[in-house]
Amino acid sequence: MNTLLKKKLSQNTPTAFTLIELLVVIAIIMILAGIVVGGAGFANRAGAENRARTEVRALELALQEYKLDNGEYPPLADVSNGILTTTPSAYLAASQNLYTALVLGAKKYFRDVPKAMVSGNGGPGSHFVDPWGNPYGWSKSTNPAHNPNTPEVSIWSLGAVPANTKAWITNFGSN
Repeated sequence: MNTLLKKKLSQNTPTAFTLIELLVVIAIIMILAGIVVGGAGFANRAGAENRARTEVRALELALQEYKLDNGEYPPLADVSNGILTTTPSAYLAASQNLYTALVLGAKKYFRDVPKAMVSGNGGPGSHFVDPWGNPYGWSKSTNPAHNPNTPEVSIWSLGAVPANTKAWITNFGSN
């Protein structure tokens, strides 16, 4: 009889998970998902910064080649004493001039431009953009002999947060 009672009790006992067990498993899964998503965000930011550094270097090399052929850098737009003014429209105009000189001119100084690096249809009015959609800024040095550590031409990306100048990606400085 004892075995019959045990058999009957085991048949009535549910074999499902309790609500507490399910909540614990869901909480663990959510914590792991948060860690993975946070890591992916960091990887995306680091990838965008590396892409911007590569693009700044490529623009610098294309500008150097342009200067070798033409004796000077392309003209800047919206300048005051040879230095680009720091308004958003000035960055856009300078980036458009840069694109026109390096890509649309008789000689292509920047070949195989990635589509993600161009805003516009690739024709007149198009301009270079960084991974965050901001136009690349650039200016010519007014006196490169004055400071030999400063490049003749400065190129920069405003980065993910344009107001944070420490986050800018440049061909000058320490970043």
